[in-house]
Amino acid sequence: MAFLWLESTFHNSQPLNKKQDCLVTFVHWKLLSNGYLVLHSKQGLNVEDAERKEVLPENWNSEAVYELQYVKNGEQHLLKAVIVDGELVFTVMRVKDEKVATLVLDTDRWIGENFQSFNEAYKEKVTLDNFVQKELVDPFVEKVSSKPSGTSTIIIDERPQSTSTGAPSYPSASSFPDPFAVGGGDLNPLGRGLGGGGMLMDPRHMGRRPPLGIPGNLPPGAVPPGARFDPFGPIGNIPPIRGPRPSGGGFGDPFFDHLPPPGSHDMFM
Repeated sequence: MAFLWLESTFHNSQPLNKKQDCLVTFVHWKLLSNGYLVLHSKQGLNVEDAERKEVLPENWNSEAVYELQYVKNGEQHLLKAVIVDGELVFTVMRVKDEKVATLVLDTDRWIGENFQSFNEAYKEKVTLDNFVQKELVDPFVEKVSSKPSGTSTIIIDERPQSTSTGAPSYPSASSFPDPFAVGGGDLNPLGRGLGGGGMLMDPRHMGRRPPLGIPGNLPPGAVPPGARFDPFGPIGNIPPIRGPRPSGGGFGDPFFDHLPPPGSHDMFM
């Protein structure tokens, strides 16, 4: 990983009197890399009137507590670092909303004994860089959303659905009516599938399919399923047209058994 301008920042921050100065210099460089500029003015001065620079202000490490001011995109940030039992506690606060980020660094872990030499000052620069970025910089990075608030996104998936074998599934041809299948119902008398039957037509069931079964009250299984069958009687149980023969010798339609058989008048039969 390239640490651009870290060495020049290190030398421009001289004199470095203690190990903690090297850690503050590293954090200062990281803020510069993310677009921050340090203010050379006393706290409380208007940000617009303060002088903004990349180098640390004069006498920045002369006190026991480090206090620096930064600005980014017109927003002021305050950096404070306090030495506590061999550790350096960093606190960064954004002034407009008082949002705070903190980071605690062990001085001896990150800074070598020969800290005044740039090549020997920092240990594990990559890991240190990641810590500072995550804990002190990223909390103030605004997450920009391209979708306006109050709106929703509808995603329409037009890809064909996959079957259990992984192959795409398309609508079958039987899902759509065939405009050229006029009269095809005569080949499907029982109305199986999407179309209705055309041969077996029951005036009592207009507008709906006739019930599945065999006319003439034949027992189930008398005709194989799907076989073409020409009915020999009306569909369903149609009541007889004529009423029953009245008892007691009334008038009514004669029974065929009461009539003489055909040709009975022929004596030679």
